[in-house]
Amino acid sequence: MTLNKAYFQFTMAGALNVSSVSLALVFFLRLRGYSLV
Repeated sequence: MTLNKAYFQFTMAGALNVSSVSLALVFFLRLRGYSLV
C-alpha cells in the first residue's frame, strides 16, 4: 500500500465520520422540534 492510498482511505474515513456525526446532530435537533432548513 502506498502512502497516497493510505492517506486517501484515511480522509475518506474521516469524511464519513464527520457526515455521520452531522446527520446524527440534525436528527437530534429535528427530534427536539428544531429545523435547520
